[in-house]
Amino acid sequence: VLVTHDVEEALLLSDRIYVMTARPGRMSRIVDVPLARPRAYDLVSSPAFTALKADLLATLRDPGPVVSQGVRR
Repeated sequence: VLVTHDVEEALLLSDRIYVMTARPGRMSRIVDVPLARPRAYDLVSSPAFTALKADLLATLRDPGPVVSQGVRR
């Protein structure tokens, strides 16, 4: 388990990302990271990485409903 506030770090190091809401902290989204391993830092400029980062940042701005069972995509 890795807890971070850095979206790029989460994308580079994780295979699955759990996005939480602000207080009270609840799960708002679970995202599987489809980027191949091993991941080098130059991946951050790729279109796939940039699209995933933009999607996660949009989720952080508007987290939507809390995940109760299953995965909200």
